[in-house]
Formats: sequence, structure tokens, C-alpha cells
Amino acid sequence: MGSGVANSGDVEGAGVGRTGADGGTAGGDVEGSVDGTRANGVVRRTAVGGFLEPIRAAGALLWRPGPHGPEVVLVRRPERGDWSLPKGKLKKGEHPLTGAVREVREETGLTPVLGRRLPPQRYLKDGWPKQVEWWAATPADPGGEIDYPPNEEVDLVEWVDAREARERLTYDHDVSVVDDFLAGPPPPSP
Repeated sequence: MGSGVANSGDVEGAGVGRTGADGGTAGGDVEGSVDGTRANGVVRRTAVGGFLEPIRAAGALLWRPGPHGPEVVLVRRPERGDWSLPKGKLKKGEHPLTGAVREVREETGLTPVLGRRLPPQRYLKDGWPKQVEWWAATPADPGGEIDYPPNEEVDLVEWVDAREARERLTYDHDVSVVDDFLAGPPPPSP
């Protein structure tokens, strides 16, 4: 019986969980439990299928015209060994628009100019429901090159043809963002 939040292809970090103070999985998810009761008798404080409030995040699909169609920015996260789109958790009280710009800047070194809204993505992250608000964006300096020093969070930032990005992205929910972008109105000419 699914929660309606994600399918198995959309689970980022599936099977990974922190141990809570009571010895159960942090946050209350109890694998194999229908009623939320752990083996030690502690009852989960959340609804079956997830938490009442998802992790809130925002990001932008940063794109530019390329020789064979739009190119998009991908980031590689060394800790996870994955390819993703620039996004991240919102700070307390932060508006999603502000968070999307901040996260793209932090993860790519490029300042995005947000454009059309893309559908939000919902999936599980380490057993927690996560909702990411998305926008299509272009770089504020269209001719600027990526000059991003590698760090613990992101070690590589690349412009990739959007169709190639679909193949390189690690998570289906990120592929859906690219698909939503490509299915929308055609990008304007520079």
C-alpha cells in the first residue's frame, strides 16, 4: 500500500536512515509496520506513509541555447556520487523564489534569472517526504563560463545538452523536471 508520495524509482537515498534517540529510525518511519508501532513498542508520531509536513526545497533548471537545442546545468555531488539539478532546502521562513536563487548560486556559482514555473516534484528523501518547487532559469550573465571551485557538496558543474542530461541524471524526479521543461513552451531565442 503506497503513500502516493513517491514510487520506488523516485526514492533518493532509499534504505538510508538515522537512528533516533529511542533506537528507531529518526522521524518515525517504521519499515514493515502497518500501524506505526516499533518493535520496542514506541508508537510513530506521524501518519502512515509519511510526515505531515514535507521537507521544503527549491531549485532551478538553469538553461541556455545550445547548438542542438537547450543545454542545462548539472551538478555532481561527491558524497552521494550522483548527478542532479541545483536545488536545496529552504531556510526557515525563506520564500521558495529566494531559496531557488540562493541554492543555484551556491551550487553552481551562476546567478539565475528565474523564468516560468515548473511543476513541483514530490518524493521521499531518506524516508521523509520532500517537495521541491522548480523554475526554469537562465544565467544572469549569458556568456559567462562556469568557474566553480569544487567543494564537499558539489565537485563538478557542467552544461549538458538537455536530452543527454536525461540520461546522466541519477534520479527520476530530476528527469521529470527536464521533461517538464522540454514539454513546455519553446524557449525564446536569444
